[in-house]
Amino acid sequence: MGFLFGIAENRQVSLERGIPVQVRSLTIPESGLVVYLKEFGWVKVFCQSFKNEVRYYIMHLPDKTELRQLNRQDFRQIHDRHWQIESFHRVIKQVCNIERFQVRTEAAIRTHCFCALQAFCKL
Repeated sequence: MGFLFGIAENRQVSLERGIPVQVRSLTIPESGLVVYLKEFGWVKVFCQSFKNEVRYYIMHLPDKTELRQLNRQDFRQIHDRHWQIESFHRVIKQVCNIERFQVRTEAAIRTHCFCALQAFCKL
């Protein structure tokens, strides 16, 4: 099982173990760049531009060979899924007010969550 998440531009990684550099100082090709993340292991860094702003993401797969084979298309597909999940969380929290209920019983909590999800589906 792998993961994808955004990182700060000043995050330190290494092209070779023990020689840290900031992500923003790396030349990251379109297909990504495999780097070492201290106290974790090997990850692949991708760079994405959004509205005149550069964002950096790291992806991890347990198998280093599969990690090296990840390409830009794989990143885009996974990033799109990631963004859909983030959008769902934003809507369910901000629009459906899933966090703002004041009930304590299990049945009332289930009812509130069900109604919030129904509201989300109607959007």
